[in-house]
Amino acid sequence: MEGPEGRDMAPVISFTDPAKCEPSAAFSILLDGLLEQDENGRIETGAVIVPAAFRRNFGTIEVEIVGQNRTASVPVDGTLYGLPLKSIHTARYAGGDPYPWGVTFAAPEAQVRPVLERAGFDFARSTADRSAGVYEMFVTLMPGEAAETTLLCGYS
Repeated sequence: MEGPEGRDMAPVISFTDPAKCEPSAAFSILLDGLLEQDENGRIETGAVIVPAAFRRNFGTIEVEIVGQNRTASVPVDGTLYGLPLKSIHTARYAGGDPYPWGVTFAAPEAQVRPVLERAGFDFARSTADRSAGVYEMFVTLMPGEAAETTLLCGYS
């Protein structure tokens, strides 16, 4: 990664409805591109699909394989809502079940939570979306190691 340090990544990592953690069109393309499924149902490493001006802000896709499931993550050099980014990630499950996606910030939860709440993310209430069938939408923060916090979204 050789991108401009501190670059605002909102043009490629953003949300149309933060309360539901609904990714923008550009972010959806980016997440969907990280893992590809071929005509036989095999899930393989995809590509970072962003405008050329942002490509240098992303590292190499890393894929973790557990059984038929794949999780992809890619380092990001830049900021979102003024917070330093570490990575984005997504998963694909065999059988086509809905999959989670997330944004990991290089900052502790105490710093991340108020910023995301001001941006419209609502961690205090359920964001159930029954239009997806039997699945319920979740939006949560997960504190990690070394002052990292992941905004995790998806269906369960």
